[in-house]
Amino acid sequence: MTFLIGQVPSNISEPTKARLLHNPYWPWYLQSETTSYDTEFNTSIKDSLSGEDIQFQHTVIDTLGSIVSPTAYERITEPIWKWIVANNDIEFGQFRRIKINLLTRKETKHLYHTPHVDFDQPHWTILYYVNDSDGATYFFKNKYDGTPQKLEIQEKVEPRQGRFVLFDGLQYHASSNPQYNEKRCVVNFNFTSSISENLSTTFAENPEIS
Repeated sequence: MTFLIGQVPSNISEPTKARLLHNPYWPWYLQSETTSYDTEFNTSIKDSLSGEDIQFQHTVIDTLGSIVSPTAYERITEPIWKWIVANNDIEFGQFRRIKINLLTRKETKHLYHTPHVDFDQPHWTILYYVNDSDGATYFFKNKYDGTPQKLEIQEKVEPRQGRFVLFDGLQYHASSNPQYNEKRCVVNFNFTSSISENLSTTFAENPEIS
């Protein structure tokens, strides 16, 4: 699997956390599930370890590429995005979508939510973790090719404030609910890019992911 783990500095991560998690007026929108189960195109694949939960969401840029939440774009996502691009060798094409996800503490029998890819066309994804929490992101060895697959876990990344993960968006991945922490908040960037297929030759990876 090809991915990069990095860390955004606290002068960006602290205001981001305050605006999203310590602001009673921030608008969140309830979703009945984190990922729908797609039986036709296999962009999501349910398995014996997966299940679904409600999720709160705030869309910043929709799938048409339009900014639908200017305040969130300017005050939340733009500072994060600009820092990541400025400090890493990323050739940006265009945004496919930006959204902010919030999961709350819940004891569950499933290990993770439905494994999925965000789009069925080539793209890249950055997951930015707003706060320290449990509720790992699971990454699978499998890449989307439109066919049903038996998924195999390759890696998991724990949420840490300011941490980001950049990976090929066609890699199956899944979130999970926090079991011990009150909330888990993630900013999800989907974009097109001419990033090298072999990120290990482009970036210095951070091996510490616990």
